[in-house]
Formats: sequence, C-alpha cells, structure tokens
Amino acid sequence: MSSTYLACAYCGCQDTDTRRECLSEYGMGWYYEEYAVCANCGMEWVEAEWCSECSQRLDHCDCDRCDECGELIDDCSCADRCAECREWIEDCRCEKAQRRSA
Repeated sequence: MSSTYLACAYCGCQDTDTRRECLSEYGMGWYYEEYAVCANCGMEWVEAEWCSECSQRLDHCDCDRCDECGELIDDCSCADRCAECREWIEDCRCEKAQRRSA
C-alpha cells in the first residue's frame, strides 16, 4: 500500500463535484464550460500528494521518508538499506554491519 494519496491541494478532500459556468452566447445557444471543483472547499480542483501517515500535504510532511523512493522509511524496499535498522548500508551501525566490515 502506498504511503501517499492524491487529494485536493487546499483541504485534502478526495471528492470532486462538477461546476458549469456560462462563458458566452454562441449563435443560437450559450457556450458553457464544465470543470472539476473540490466537493469540500469548492476551489477549482488542483491535485496534490498527501501523506497517509500524518495526513499532511507531502511538501509539509515531517515523516521520515526515503530520499530515493519517497516511501516511509519503515516501508522502503530500496536495496541499499540495512534490513535491521533501515539506514543506508554505508551509515549502518548494526552488529551485522560491524561483522561485515571486520
């Protein structure tokens, strides 16, 4: 399961509504434009990534995330991480790492 989800950039709601706006009269009828808006705040739909752990927008999230894949450190499956402490192999201080370097 991903540690992020897409939602309204303004409020985090995942539901949309459609707004119809009359732009001008066109010949025998009217010209309308339809566009998506957030069902909660009513702003025009702008999508952003949100953190599933802390429910903050990803650009405001303080959760510990992998620099490579963007997943939470505990969920990261990058090959260069220690399976025990989840640190990068070169920064690992686990007993296994101490034995490997000896």
